[in-house]
Amino acid sequence: MLHLQSLFPFLALLSSLTTSALTPPTYTYPTLTTTPLPSTNSTVLRALISNPPINLYSRSLITDLFAFLTALNSTPTPPKAVIFASANPSFWIDHIDLHLLQPPPLGPPDSQALLSTYHQTVQLLRSLPTIFIAEINGLATGAGNEIAVQMDMRFAGPNARMGSLEVALDLIHGNGGAQFLTQLIGPGRAAEYLLTGDTVDAQTAAAYGWVNRAYGSGAELTSEVNKLATRMATWPAGGLNGTKAAVRAGGPSAANLEADLATFGALLGQAEAQRAIAQFLVLSKNQTLGPFELGLNADLTELYL
Repeated sequence: MLHLQSLFPFLALLSSLTTSALTPPTYTYPTLTTTPLPSTNSTVLRALISNPPINLYSRSLITDLFAFLTALNSTPTPPKAVIFASANPSFWIDHIDLHLLQPPPLGPPDSQALLSTYHQTVQLLRSLPTIFIAEINGLATGAGNEIAVQMDMRFAGPNARMGSLEVALDLIHGNGGAQFLTQLIGPGRAAEYLLTGDTVDAQTAAAYGWVNRAYGSGAELTSEVNKLATRMATWPAGGLNGTKAAVRAGGPSAANLEADLATFGALLGQAEAQRAIAQFLVLSKNQTLGPFELGLNADLTELYL
């Protein structure tokens, strides 16, 4: 007869495995921290971006976001959805660190590797089965907008501003940004904003289809996005994953995305782009929190005064 005492090790192991299975997955990086959304059985994560002072898309945020997505890619049961929000009330994700666009010795020796990591990051946003949601209530320009338009959904609060600043630097909105923005709002409106380097507010973005919906307060934005994600978490993962793949199938071609990368690279090597980048660094006081960064993109004309 099996003694109850002999079952204790097995029961202890079973308890630890059950507890482990119920423990919410957490991912913590210097510029990005996740927490499970309550009532979703840990199948929805909120990812909070914090890279003070302006959420610059710098080395740290580039590597942390890529590390997070890579971790999801290697997880047997990835979250059904991830909501990306910002701890900074003025910035969601700002432009890329312009030092990465300068040749050595002005730029770091591994800048090409970091730019390649950025390219792999947006590819993961598009290809991973997880539904990625941008909860934007601050500035998302340059790289910030490129990342936002390649997520599966975007929702905006009253402080949201979105746009592209690359034309002012004699570059193009690259890494898929121009292609996916055009898909969202059409070629005419995309041309208007990409060629003027202007930004769009939340209500206008919603009217154009740049974002799914705009909300009147940050609290309402978070509440409604959480409700949407919680409803999605009700459904089995297979249907969610298959639907994302079906929606994505109509996106820009790989050939067009690669052509944009080639154009960006060719322009980046020209003297005019490097002059504009250097002037931007001067006016922004090396990309610090101040009037220039807070005033993007309206103050981009100062690059040519």
